[in-house]
Amino acid sequence: MKKKILLILIVVFLIISLAFVYLNKVVLPEKLKLFVTQRLQEQTNKTVELESLQLNIFKGLVLRGLEIYDDKQTFLKLKEADCGFLIFPFFKKRIVIPSVTLRNLTLFLERKDDKALNIMQLFMPGQDAKAKTQESKFNIFIYKIAVVDSRIEFKDKSIIPEFTKIIDNLDLTLRLSVPADIKFNLRADILSGSEKTKLAALGIYKVIEKEIQAKVSCNNLLPKEFSAYYPYSRISAGDGYIDIFTNLIIKEGKIKFSGTVDIKKLDILGIEIIENVDDIQGRVNFDNEGIMANKLTADILQIPVEISLKISGFKEPVLEADITAQKIGLNNLNNIIKDKFKFVIPGEFSGEAGLSLKIESDLPLTGPLPISGYLDIFAARLNLENLNFPLENISGRVIFSPDLVKWPDLSFRYGTTDYKMQGSLIDFQAPQVAVAFSSKELYLDCEFGIKDKTLRFTKFNGRYRNSDFSLNGMIDITDSFSWPSDLSAKGKIDLKDLSSIFAQFKDSLDKLKPSGIVNADIRLAGDIKDIKSCAIQADLTSSSLSIYGLKGNDFSAQYLQKNNLVDIPLLRLALYDGILEGSLSMNLSAEHFPYIIEGALSGVKLEKLKLDTAIKDKDIAGVIEAKAKVNATIENLSRLSGTGSIAITEGKIWELDLLKGLGKLIFSKDFTNIIFEKGNCSFVIQDKTIYTDSINMQSEFVSLDGPVKIGFDGSLDAALGVHIDEDKSPLTGTFKDITTAIIGQAEKFGTIHITGTVKEPQYKFKTSAVDIIKSLKDRFLGQ
Repeated sequence: MKKKILLILIVVFLIISLAFVYLNKVVLPEKLKLFVTQRLQEQTNKTVELESLQLNIFKGLVLRGLEIYDDKQTFLKLKEADCGFLIFPFFKKRIVIPSVTLRNLTLFLERKDDKALNIMQLFMPGQDAKAKTQESKFNIFIYKIAVVDSRIEFKDKSIIPEFTKIIDNLDLTLRLSVPADIKFNLRADILSGSEKTKLAALGIYKVIEKEIQAKVSCNNLLPKEFSAYYPYSRISAGDGYIDIFTNLIIKEGKIKFSGTVDIKKLDILGIEIIENVDDIQGRVNFDNEGIMANKLTADILQIPVEISLKISGFKEPVLEADITAQKIGLNNLNNIIKDKFKFVIPGEFSGEAGLSLKIESDLPLTGPLPISGYLDIFAARLNLENLNFPLENISGRVIFSPDLVKWPDLSFRYGTTDYKMQGSLIDFQAPQVAVAFSSKELYLDCEFGIKDKTLRFTKFNGRYRNSDFSLNGMIDITDSFSWPSDLSAKGKIDLKDLSSIFAQFKDSLDKLKPSGIVNADIRLAGDIKDIKSCAIQADLTSSSLSIYGLKGNDFSAQYLQKNNLVDIPLLRLALYDGILEGSLSMNLSAEHFPYIIEGALSGVKLEKLKLDTAIKDKDIAGVIEAKAKVNATIENLSRLSGTGSIAITEGKIWELDLLKGLGKLIFSKDFTNIIFEKGNCSFVIQDKTIYTDSINMQSEFVSLDGPVKIGFDGSLDAALGVHIDEDKSPLTGTFKDITTAIIGQAEKFGTIHITGTVKEPQYKFKTSAVDIIKSLKDRFLGQ
């Protein structure tokens, strides 16, 4: 019995083997291969080539070397496909295939100019194919489809330049799941040169609900590889990677999605004004409502920043972004302002600041990027050209928008003085600036515009201490080394403020002790950076002023400057019932600014002048007439030199410190107060002294003459000859009176040497022996 069963099995095996061989050698290679090829050609209307079709005891039906193409392109190549099937359902007109495996499939996917995919042509059968499909009585069931180690070569001809991309190592599995679902799993690599982007998808298709649920991820994606598809053509991606994770639900033609994008050192290029955003890192969340991100980090203009981002809606998207930087080094701020806003600050910043930017705009962008925000400055420093000291401790907030910058409360220190400033700048192409700043001593309010590198003042009013001023005109700032200007100014200048305004001449001005209000009307033309070379005309007037404590009124003068030369052709001042007239010329190109002053004094009453001097209590009077010409330098008065003359008439000058006590030295008590009615001399100024060899003072019966030297330090050296008129010499009966009477007959009584200082003179008397002996002889002999 066992032998019979064994024999039967051997026979069955031989029959099956013969059938298997027959199928592989006759049926499959010829009939079924031809049938499959024809059906595919009818279905696709393309040329189909099939290398072989065989039955494998382990794999089932094996198809090798399938290629579908036409005269223009190849659609797919398949190295091998296999599928197993169940025999018994076949007799019930059901084809049950547990699995289909496609190995080394290459799909040539192409998007044409009309944006249609070439693969769609494979699913547009002719009428014959439709008729044969309808006649089929078999139901086909496939439980699993697997695509292994395959490839998609994609080409998009609908855009310029043409886009190509290869998806390699593609593994895709589709399988039926209870009750009526299809699960899928995909893995692939998107090639970008030597880089690989990992693509994965896992999901399910619910057949009854007609709903797809999927989770899709994409790791190490290079956005710049897809820049051709960005909807906003001005903006593109640079270097960097992103990881995308998405949850998808597709139902009834609607897509619901949400997910995240992890950004890794991504650069965004082509943004208005700032150009690039570099090294973006962080997570972006997205869904059907829009895109949102918090605390992205990036570098903008080489400044580390933190970004919060929101894009609302996709049909009419609106962008909102907040960008903050906690600390910004201000060293390169000048270059940023110059390069991005085309505005030049003539100086260098240092210090730190905090930055906050806000962007709100509809997408796509149709104009300049609307950036607004503010800059908080912390104790910064600004070195400006042509200023003696830097601006220090700069603190406050600067607010800006695409066409506006304003600083409502800015403070800084210049030198030892603290200032507050507020202002605004409108329109960076043709800036209009309004600025006001103040300190304890200064207030300034000005408005000006800059167009074609020309600065024009429309308002410039200020006050410094007790001086008021205003200005208008233009400055050409085209060349940083030279600023041609045309300016006019008016002011009411308190002369006490000059030593602060012109600090370099403070010592000289303090000695002058100027006071009073001078009205100035000034016109300037030339390079304001080289003020000495400018052409200046200034008309000056004052109702009253004072210099060296001497008061005057009805002052007028004209200041002219051209080619580094100063000329004051006429200066006029009324003082003490008289007139002072003078002129000045100065060379500004020479060292220490040498100048020449010429002046004339007439009709000045000494009894009024003394009231404004230290000798106001002295019993002196007279009318002064004087003239002088002096050479000096503004920085060194010790080099002063010159000549002049002075005359006093109707005088009473005996009580001057210089003459005090001479009467007591010579005469009796009743005649110590001698009234000198006239006096005159010519003098020379040189070597820090005033010198005369011809001083002459006359009273009713006494005259003085001789040389006098007075130093700038007040030192005194004089030798005055004393002459007495005999006819007018009185006699009172005392011994000194007799001496006086005797001496009175002499032509020259003697010489008085005066030394010490003007305030504390010292006297030595030396008689003239020859004249005294002659007088005694005449007195006693009666001759």
